[in-house]
Amino acid sequence: MYQHRQRGHDAVPKVGFKGIRAKLIGIFVLIKMIPLILIAWYAWHASQQLGEEVSTKASNMAESMLSSIKTVGKTVTDDSISALDQRSREAIETLTTDTAKEIADFLYDRDRDIRQASNIEPSGNQYRRVFAREGVHGSS
Repeated sequence: MYQHRQRGHDAVPKVGFKGIRAKLIGIFVLIKMIPLILIAWYAWHASQQLGEEVSTKASNMAESMLSSIKTVGKTVTDDSISALDQRSREAIETLTTDTAKEIADFLYDRDRDIRQASNIEPSGNQYRRVFAREGVHGSS
């Protein structure tokens, strides 16, 4: 451990770095520190890679969700438009049918009036009497 140098008569001990102490420190560094540094580097590298993968997957998931939302929105909008078109068509058909029935009733009433008028003898008094009975007031 100690090397002695002789200077004259006195022996001064000198500490050598090639001794057992240096070897133990070197072995400690090799056995403990280098694997620890390698593990720390690997963990840092793996966490960086994980962060990139999570970011990429989150971006892909967001794009996929946006695409799904757009598809659902388009489907819902198209279905709503179709339902409104169908309802409008049915309302127009109902309105048209009701109007046609009212016109037909009016025409049937006028047809009855014409048939009734054709059975009456053509005279002013007869026509006044029919109109008075039907609620039509003529000028006298």
